[in-house]
Amino acid sequence: MASIVLENITKRFGKVTALDGVNLQIDDGEFIVLLGPSGSGKTTLMYLIAGIYRPTSGRILFDGKDVTNLSPKDRNVGLVFQNWALYPHMKVFENIAFPLTLKKMDKRTIQERVHQVASMLKIEALLERYPWQLSGGQQQRVAIARALVKQPQILLFDEPLSNLDALLRIGVRTELKRLQKNLSITSVYVTHDQAEALAIADRIAVINNGKLIQVGTPEEIYYQPKHTFVAGFVGNPPANLLTVESDGTRLTIDGKSLEAPIELLHRISNKRRFVLGFRPEKGVLLDHITENTVGIEVQIYEVESMGREQIVTVSIEQTMVKVLRPSEEKFHVGQKLFLCVEMKDLMLFDFDTNEALDLH
Repeated sequence: MASIVLENITKRFGKVTALDGVNLQIDDGEFIVLLGPSGSGKTTLMYLIAGIYRPTSGRILFDGKDVTNLSPKDRNVGLVFQNWALYPHMKVFENIAFPLTLKKMDKRTIQERVHQVASMLKIEALLERYPWQLSGGQQQRVAIARALVKQPQILLFDEPLSNLDALLRIGVRTELKRLQKNLSITSVYVTHDQAEALAIADRIAVINNGKLIQVGTPEEIYYQPKHTFVAGFVGNPPANLLTVESDGTRLTIDGKSLEAPIELLHRISNKRRFVLGFRPEKGVLLDHITENTVGIEVQIYEVESMGREQIVTVSIEQTMVKVLRPSEEKFHVGQKLFLCVEMKDLMLFDFDTNEALDLH
């Protein structure tokens, strides 16, 4: 096992800066997810940890040892790729054993290790099959077994579940989390799927445009985003982000009055403009504004049934807001109501910097 420290990591490809001054500490045995949209730099960061890329500047340390210039074979990392990369002409046993065969290990050790990881991943019955005889989920387990058979210090996953269908993905990620905890291997997992990140991570590192925006537990990332990007990227639907104007005594959205406790006015007294955010499930739709809430009149624009819940889209003049409500509540298009959110559920951001304002 190993801890990982990334010190001021910058990576450029020609004139393109893929990563810009990234600092990150990953604890021994931690499962950390690198989350961000396509092109954000998350896979580049993983390849730097693997040794596939070298940083333009900065240092990478494993357990305090500088490995910045070490090749991948000298870093003792296991890699699981998006496309699984299994050899079609080799049986499952040979695919799993391949890293050990390259090291010229004796046959008995290879046999023991392959059967050990195959048992762990419940694929012992598949060892004599070829990859083309396996389902997608089985192929993914083989790829994970091949990474584990090396007994790596660090396990790296590059969007390993993206080629699986939705139902299978949920099952495999549950097993993956259990396996990681049982083995206590330091693991770095790259994905653009925020639901996946929230489900499996000890901590999430949100990356955008080559910069590390926030690092925190799934709960911190979801409920206490430090930047509008994090609030707007994480969640399904993501957080509502509304630009609010203030003249010191009155708050408006799209020129429409926003009823708010005096406490909120005090907190943003010097701000002429700020961003107010809240999670869709924290909004309620009522026929009146309740105490200790922020409320505004809205009109029902659309209702989407999701089974046990519904996404209700409401309009504040030209601004659209999504609210998640139980399916038992009934709404109709054109209906006028008040959207209310409790003070404790609000997120406030600086309009110019997009960074969170201190609410307390």
